[in-house]
Amino acid sequence: SEDYEDLFTSPEWRAYAEHTVQTTVPALQDSGIFVSMGNPEDPDVRMATELGFAILLGKPLVFVVATDAVVPPALAKIADEIIYGEIHHPKVQAQFKAAVERINKELDEAGDG
Repeated sequence: SEDYEDLFTSPEWRAYAEHTVQTTVPALQDSGIFVSMGNPEDPDVRMATELGFAILLGKPLVFVVATDAVVPPALAKIADEIIYGEIHHPKVQAQFKAAVERINKELDEAGDG
């Protein structure tokens, strides 16, 4: 529709796309793991864009979500780890640390093979 055509040609969209290509994608390329602490039930364009690029770049995916969050089944299938709880809670921090260590070990082993 015309509204979407206007959106994708707006200066704001062009600036967002430029920032994504020049900053976000290189940062994702340099990262070992993609971590999201957003709400999968209420995604925004930035979260969706970053997740999409992380998937396309083959990055392991770690999600920290609220205890009562409903993670979409398709997202759960591709996630390497889903941690439920508040990131400030020591138990959640321990789970996060263990997940990152496990994934880094797997990445190191895959690089050695």
